Amino acid sequence: MHELALPVELEQQIVNGIMKGEQNYLQMRLRENPNLIVSNGLSWARGNYIDTYVGKETETNSKVTYNIAKAGYAWGYLQFAYAQSERNKSLIFVKNIRTIGPQFNGSSTNISDYINEYAGINNHLVNNGKLEGRGINGSFQMELLPSKSMIDSNDVDRFYIVTYDHDEGGQLSKIILTMPNQRTNKLFQVEDLSELMNNSGIEFNDDELNVAGDNNSNIPDAVYGQQKYSFEVPTTQTEQSKKEG
Repeated sequence: MHELALPVELEQQIVNGIMKGEQNYLQMRLRENPNLIVSNGLSWARGNYIDTYVGKETETNSKVTYNIAKAGYAWGYLQFAYAQSERNKSLIFVKNIRTIGPQFNGSSTNISDYINEYAGINNHLVNNGKLEGRGINGSFQMELLPSKSMIDSNDVDRFYIVTYDHDEGGQLSKIILTMPNQRTNKLFQVEDLSELMNNSGIEFNDDELNVAGDNNSNIPDAVYGQQKYSFEVPTTQTEQSKKEG
């Protein structure tokens, strides 16, 4: 476990919420698809379901609170705050990698002032060498970005983004705990939480998996535009992967 990792209990709660949100989103698609001539717009509701169920899962955690914020003019999402001590908080976003990827592709031209400001929360960790790593790249698709934070950054000393991703079949495949690095404009991978998906108790039935695949195939890449995001993983992790390979 990385020294910057969140408590295992909290990480599991977040993963459970993502899994439950995903399942409830797919069940909504199953209910509504037959009633609609066109249903592609329902895809944009996935984030609301996932945020909602992460909120529900963390409500029993006395150290976690959340606020409703907006992206763009009306798109609502949740910002989570974890009080790791009396004086300090961690700001946590839960985002599809399609949403946050374009902000952290290693280029300073894409990052918004808002995201850049909050990435600066982690500068003391960058200065201490805590977010050093080697880059790995991948493709993503872009969704709506947040425009304003509802949590005061003055009492926040860590900024996390939990990213989730789907495979080519539309199935939830990866959940990664990251920290934005303002200096490199990349996401530092703190923990791969994907294995915790097996502990969530959530299993997707055939109907849910089918609608996940249909949903994925019905949204062409051209809607978002292919981009690149950049992850940085701890150097020791990269070296270990080479040895195992």
